[in-house]
Amino acid sequence: EDFNTLLVRHFKKQIFRKHGIDLTPDIKAVTRLRNACEALKKNISAEGVKESKIELCSFLPDKKDYILHLTRAKFESLCDDLFEETMRDVQKALADSQLTKEQIDQIVIVGGSSRIPRIKSLLCKFFEGKTLDQSINPDEA
Repeated sequence: EDFNTLLVRHFKKQIFRKHGIDLTPDIKAVTRLRNACEALKKNISAEGVKESKIELCSFLPDKKDYILHLTRAKFESLCDDLFEETMRDVQKALADSQLTKEQIDQIVIVGGSSRIPRIKSLLCKFFEGKTLDQSINPDEA
């Protein structure tokens, strides 16, 4: 959810900058944008995908289409603080459980964020190359 909120904020600013339109009071438009951002996040997180576009038909007040375009590099740059927060949470969970990362035998990742390549690489690096178990469907978790 945090990643989606970040993307929505980014595209709302972009739309305001390019078109002078503040979407904030338009709940329907913001909901459409949030859904598109969720799909964009999933697309950009797919293996081998470096950029993604989603078209929102008749999205702007003048009924013009709007295209959301995002590269993986831009996504990672926008979400850098969230990636750091995720790793702090992992470290806190270990500390709270009084375990070291060497004592962890299996790393199971679930949820929508487990699709994000940067999170997977950070976890893999943190746990010194241990294999991540991704056998649980993120959409069912």
